[in-house]
Amino acid sequence: MTTKDKKDPYKEVAESLEREEGDGGGPKFDSVSLDKGSVASDSSAEAHEGAEKKVSELSELVDQEKDRNLRLQAEIENIRKGL
Repeated sequence: MTTKDKKDPYKEVAESLEREEGDGGGPKFDSVSLDKGSVASDSSAEAHEGAEKKVSELSELVDQEKDRNLRLQAEIENIRKGL
């Protein structure tokens, strides 16, 4: 094969697109993949909201434990001073 026999791959794609446009059917693409993308973004938004809620709950739990720890340390210090 010579270089004249080989077609430029970009030119082949461009020619195939021109042929498809000539069919009058509009662009050829899979609409299901678009639906999957929108569903994925919806579920990722829900997952993000769920994650934010979980982070908020865990932050509150950490704050409660810090407060509890501080109170216990103060109680231990008071016991030491009393002895």
